[in-house]
Amino acid sequence: MKKRLLIIFILFSTFTFVCACQKKYSLNIYEYSSIYDSSIVFNYTGLDYDDGSISAYSNDEIAGEHDFTIKGILYKMKYMNTDKQEFLSYEKDNYKNNDGLSISCKKNTDEIVGISSYTGIDMGSIDQSKTQNSFQKLADTIMSDYIVINDYNCSCNTMVTGIQKNNDGTTSSIANNYDYFYEKEKEIEVCEYKFTYMKMIDGYPSSDAAIITINEEGKVLQLYVLDICAFENKSYPDLSEQDVEKIVNNKLSESCRTDYRIIENTNQLCYVMGSDKKPVILVTTSTKLETETKGIFTEETGMYVITIE
Repeated sequence: MKKRLLIIFILFSTFTFVCACQKKYSLNIYEYSSIYDSSIVFNYTGLDYDDGSISAYSNDEIAGEHDFTIKGILYKMKYMNTDKQEFLSYEKDNYKNNDGLSISCKKNTDEIVGISSYTGIDMGSIDQSKTQNSFQKLADTIMSDYIVINDYNCSCNTMVTGIQKNNDGTTSSIANNYDYFYEKEKEIEVCEYKFTYMKMIDGYPSSDAAIITINEEGKVLQLYVLDICAFENKSYPDLSEQDVEKIVNNKLSESCRTDYRIIENTNQLCYVMGSDKKPVILVTTSTKLETETKGIFTEETGMYVITIE
């Protein structure tokens, strides 16, 4: 089954949630049809959600070179295009330079919402101990320009790349991800530390979040700011995990091919902004199935949007 690469997916892996309070509400569940393009297990049932995403386009009014100053350092950038990512409430103007630096701003503003650099840029200093506390302190200091740190849950992941000698005398790199701060053990290892700041809404993770990735030297490789404070003064009910599971499982059952049997289904939920800038629940599913005739096991992923009225 075809998978879409959403920045929101990065946020799903480290959070669990339970909502206890019940309210009256009207729910609509939609399939996210692109997930079903190449599926052989689930049949697309026709109830599609239009998230309002658009392709990148060129805005001639801002074409050309632009200057950005980050932490006192001037960067000369060239406008590339404007786009809107799925389930975010704003469009972005994107800029690049010849040094591998990319900067994204909210459309027609200088408000930076994305930074990416191959080699990293200086946005602060780190002490020589290079402990988890020192990296966390650096991340908090940088991100305090974008969010109120104490309003967000923070988690740390580590990408570790090592060099391995092969039997034929060649070398290859091996990458591992750890959902914690990994203490470097070997000189041949290269570590990158990703700190994810997420605001929980009634116990659910949300796209009110920010992400920063820092290398061993304390340089920023990536920085993304998503829908910060977008959910303030928005109405949404308290949905229990059990309620969501029930309606999603019903949807899966009605769309599953008759020669397959669902053994187990796992749902991951996140509040995101819908196309009308109202909160919706984005549900990614991982479903274990077996064929009733051959006993062959398979696993499929799906994606659903729950709107609330």
